[in-house]
Amino acid sequence: MANPFSSFLSSPSSISLTTHHTTTMKFATAIVAAAVAAVASAQTAWNFPAEGACVAACTNTVGKAAFPMYDDVNSEGPFFLVSLSYYFSLGTPQSDVRHTQRTICMLGCPTDQVEAYNKSNPVKFAWYVNNVSGDIRPPNERN
Repeated sequence: MANPFSSFLSSPSSISLTTHHTTTMKFATAIVAAAVAAVASAQTAWNFPAEGACVAACTNTVGKAAFPMYDDVNSEGPFFLVSLSYYFSLGTPQSDVRHTQRTICMLGCPTDQVEAYNKSNPVKFAWYVNNVSGDIRPPNERN
């Protein structure tokens, strides 16, 4: 049986549409890449020392339970700011549960790590507020 689309597929207009679609996709990709680069260059550097392995494990475990791509370590990564939105979102039932889970987890951490966390957390929050424009939290995390 003949392919009912063979005349369409062999016509010059379908080739033109395919070329146009490919060009449009490349252009859209370039726009997205430029926007990401502009956002990244507008941010000040995330230069905070790690609080310690135990605290990092607690924030990572709680973060990944809420958002599987959670990554609050790699400031160049594609999920960094969204991960911080989970970390710093306040006032929703979900954020309250995460903060409680993180605090309970950290009860088992060395005191020096918890003190480092308590000292750096307000500074990190200020960085987040100053470097993130708009509400990037997921819809179920918004007030």
